Amino acid sequence: MKKIDLGQTISILANIGVIASIVFLGIEIRDGSIQARIATTQEIVAQRTEWRELIASDESLGDIYLRGLSDFHQLSPIEQTRFGALMESFMFNISVNISARNALLVGLNPNFEMRSVEGDLLRMLDQPGFRQWWTQTDRRGIPENVIRMTEELQTARTHLPSAR
Repeated sequence: MKKIDLGQTISILANIGVIASIVFLGIEIRDGSIQARIATTQEIVAQRTEWRELIASDESLGDIYLRGLSDFHQLSPIEQTRFGALMESFMFNISVNISARNALLVGLNPNFEMRSVEGDLLRMLDQPGFRQWWTQTDRRGIPENVIRMTEELQTARTHLPSAR
């Protein structure tokens, strides 16, 4: 019968403790990641809902939004400014979505046209007034990731079937 070496026993117990700690840490990281995804999704939905409620709750702004989407140039200068501010707010919301997606905090639908960000931008690009605004707007301050995606979608949209 072999004698049990106290040093080996302590070493084995220490290794088991390290392994258990790593497993526990992995579980905690996974749980934290899930919580971050949920919180990010809730925040994105809240931002998008607030933007839509702003338009729906203000009759004057809703009118400017609808007329601006049809023909940006037929709006008065003050209405163009309000429409532009609304579109910039939309673009900032899109930027938050892109950043969250790039950080893997929200999922990515494999169907390109069903993706939330691309879908919203494509719907806007279907509107002549949005395209007019986009062509002439001062893009300084609009996040680069949104500018790049909008330009890419504008080019690609001629090859995509309309969902209307």
